[in-house]
Amino acid sequence: MPRELPNERMQIGRLSRTFSFLIARRWYVLACYALLLLPSAYFATKVRQDNSLDRLITTSDPNYIATRDFQRVFGAGEFALLLIEADDPLSPAVIGWVDRIERALRTVPHVTANSALSVFRRAQAGFEPTAAAVEVFRRFVTEIRSVSQTGVGGRPLADHRPHARRAWQRGARADARSH
Repeated sequence: MPRELPNERMQIGRLSRTFSFLIARRWYVLACYALLLLPSAYFATKVRQDNSLDRLITTSDPNYIATRDFQRVFGAGEFALLLIEADDPLSPAVIGWVDRIERALRTVPHVTANSALSVFRRAQAGFEPTAAAVEVFRRFVTEIRSVSQTGVGGRPLADHRPHARRAWQRGARADARSH
């Protein structure tokens, strides 16, 4: 049997007395916690979170300046992802639907739509979902490497599963033969 040192006995005795005191007065402890809960909840709702870069880094920092320049070009802020699934994502009906959604989003203050269609619209100085314009957009999405790698045209996004790549390639060859 291990021998206890005098200091350990004193520690165990002090700890035992402390817990005995708390257990004997557990209702007082519970009442104190209950009383502290209301102001704690009130003050917790007053805490604001500001993740803006100028609150995290000084405005003279080179990283802040570079990030601000990047945001001027590519935008920044909170993001929401809207995913639209369709059998043929580049059909005129689907492109027209996406175009209507993006136009509706533009009416919302501080909201910007970023998609292959919005990039195309900026590059072509406008876009109306006519059959001819949709065909030009289809070529834009499928032929430009940086756009086609995002999966916008129905291609798997960085899908390294061989069977998925082969299935997509078979579908792409079948589409090419049918046109």
